[in-house]
Amino acid sequence: SMLGVDAESLEAPHKGFFGHRDILTESRARYEFVLPYLKRGAFLDIGCGRGYGFSVVREVATSLAGVDISEDFLKVAREENPDAEIYLSSAEELPFESDSFDSILSFEVIEHIDDDLAFLDEIVRVAKSGARVVISTPNILIASPGRSEPLNKFHVREYTYAQLRALLEKRFQNVQIFGQLHKCDLNDANVEEDSRKGFWGAVIDRIPMRVKYLIPAMIQDMLSVSLRPPLRVEDLKFIENESERSSNFVAIMNA
Repeated sequence: SMLGVDAESLEAPHKGFFGHRDILTESRARYEFVLPYLKRGAFLDIGCGRGYGFSVVREVATSLAGVDISEDFLKVAREENPDAEIYLSSAEELPFESDSFDSILSFEVIEHIDDDLAFLDEIVRVAKSGARVVISTPNILIASPGRSEPLNKFHVREYTYAQLRALLEKRFQNVQIFGQLHKCDLNDANVEEDSRKGFWGAVIDRIPMRVKYLIPAMIQDMLSVSLRPPLRVEDLKFIENESERSSNFVAIMNA
């Protein structure tokens, strides 16, 4: 297949793949948004992918650790972050001692995990008391509209805002949930934003999600970035308790 990678290995952003241009920006925006909330000290990224987030969190991390289930991703992560402890590992059984980390981050992982509560228990185990924990996941209302099962075949489940909050509050304190959305989604009458997207960008946005899922993801990614201007980090907004319009939720809490 294209790039010699299969569809699952494109689940994490790939700098070498043009179609992932905007996905990389969305991912980086999450790291930059949560940076002020992280605690200084030992940092763990669960599902670190190719390790692009490490460059952002270095500002507050005294040590870096990461796990992922793809050896291909980790090869890149290790090359770019030789000082990080990076392991091939599932998220349900982390290769770390209990009470090890001051900040733990896991973006776009929980929706892939069979037992989400056991995953949270494992995070609590490796977290120091009072550690900062950050989890992001797609909003089912946007990712799989009108459905109870995810459209993405790699997702075990997706959450509404209420479901995610109820789950996280079983294991964490002071749960704050932010919605990540494009600035243009905040105000549909924003002409300047629509003109930046261009005609084809506006057309793509009006294609129903269920139709988009009939088009292979790789083609969608290529079309999306070919027909619209590059997404910028400042085009993404994080709004607390935004439950419906946001594409992803970012939960920030304490262990």
